[in-house]
Amino acid sequence: MIGRRIAASALMASIVACAIQGPPPGGPPDRVAPALIAVLPDSMVAHPDFRGSVEFRFDEVVSEGGQVNFGLGTGDLEKLIILSPSPSVPSVRWGRRAILVRPREGWRPNTTYRVELLPGVGDVRNNRSKLGALLTFRTGGDAPDYTLRGQLYDWTSANELRGALVEAVPAGDSTGYRAVADSSGAFVLGPLPRGEYVVYGIVDANRNNRRDPREAFDSLRVSNDSGAVGELWTFPHDTLPARLARLDPIDTTGASVTLSLPLDPALKLDSSMVRVRLLPDSVDVPVAALLFGSQGDSARQAQRAVEGPREDTTAAGRRTAAAPPVRPRDVAPARKASRKALESRLVVLFQKAGKPGDRFVLDFTGLRTVSGTTGTARGVLVFPAPLPAVKAGRQAAGAPDSTATRDSVP
Repeated sequence: MIGRRIAASALMASIVACAIQGPPPGGPPDRVAPALIAVLPDSMVAHPDFRGSVEFRFDEVVSEGGQVNFGLGTGDLEKLIILSPSPSVPSVRWGRRAILVRPREGWRPNTTYRVELLPGVGDVRNNRSKLGALLTFRTGGDAPDYTLRGQLYDWTSANELRGALVEAVPAGDSTGYRAVADSSGAFVLGPLPRGEYVVYGIVDANRNNRRDPREAFDSLRVSNDSGAVGELWTFPHDTLPARLARLDPIDTTGASVTLSLPLDPALKLDSSMVRVRLLPDSVDVPVAALLFGSQGDSARQAQRAVEGPREDTTAAGRRTAAAPPVRPRDVAPARKASRKALESRLVVLFQKAGKPGDRFVLDFTGLRTVSGTTGTARGVLVFPAPLPAVKAGRQAAGAPDSTATRDSVP
């Protein structure tokens, strides 16, 4: 009986040992990412009767990832595959040393397909590849020989849009070819069948490699005789008017207005677009200027250079320490861009400075967003009241406020 138990235990231990996959103990750690050794079927070749799956084969077992593929585009392997043209998330299966891809609706005849594997394939030790792969083949029709090239920018910041999604939709169709821009925002999409395309540059916020309704984008129609797309400047498209998100005082000379959406850069601002009333009697306050945020900041800097420094008597000014001087090495080098960044901030300057403690109602009209929607906005502006002399002196000296409620908790 004892001999049988020993034999059974030894058999079980051998089974468990065989089930555990990993390098032999004492060997050097594996720090090499999986290497792609083959892509099937052959690229740039016609496969009229192709019914199988596209295979990306590696030299070792690859990881399935922490998120399982359910056909929603949220699985770790699904995020690494861009198959186009296809209206649905492709079927992506793990095959130990291979990743198998096919469209859920099946391969259509006389269609040029583009299957891209993005960088990021990992092994069981979490070593991830920094290289991707691209397969282009057709199930019929003429050989593709058309390529689209362009550059993507984020218009809200006027910076290159790295890793953004690009989609080229053939004229008269709703499903197009997709790719991802490089680290500088540049993209090369091809080879494609010749024709007229509507090219989209998209901020893929949820990283599902799809163009979703609420994501910022820009589009351009490109004829079939030129593959030069040029620049695409993405911005949020919204049919709602801009609302007032924040209203801050500028000393006692005006207000800084932050809006929920960027404004049309071609909008001609005028002081008649804002009405300022002093509460509680609703007395109209003359407005000297209504400017975009950058213009208002420049105007105030020029005014301060002429008038010289002056003391801020508001409570906010007393409590705010002076900003440290900016050293030259702290300033990032300016980047030249063909467009200025969109602005969602305005500056309202009064003809006459108000007094601390004043309250105003500001009504705006004619605020046209970059999407072309015009609307109105209203907000209340309050100039902070000055601190009492004794209290201000205590705070300046760092003494505790005697009027504050004492904490009775031991």
